[in-house]
Amino acid sequence: MTKYFKLDIEVIREILLVVGGLGTIEQQDAFMTKLKNNDQIQNFHIAILHDAKYLEAIIPPRSDGYRHVVTVKQLTWSGYDLLESIKEDEIWRQTKDACTKIGSFAIPIVQKVAAGILGKMIAGFL
Repeated sequence: MTKYFKLDIEVIREILLVVGGLGTIEQQDAFMTKLKNNDQIQNFHIAILHDAKYLEAIIPPRSDGYRHVVTVKQLTWSGYDLLESIKEDEIWRQTKDACTKIGSFAIPIVQKVAAGILGKMIAGFL
């Protein structure tokens, strides 16, 4: 039976940070442990990121509908773009606050909100 999970933007950010080489040692260790232990929530989010072409992964099909991630290879260009827009903690905090008010954590919305916040920060330096 297929299990259904809610999309968790925090899990997505952590995966992007680790795969993009910016995660802390603790995040890297937790990521590898979850991958090794076939964590269903992490696998779900990796599969979603893979399907949306934010990262490359090896996910063989299974007859039970569950997607088991064998290997996470790397972020794609789009994955690095998304990571660059949400990697800084302050930008991430403001992005989450804004998305909570908007009521949407769809990845394209998150990326646009983060880019807008980053743009305002850059304008303040000019």
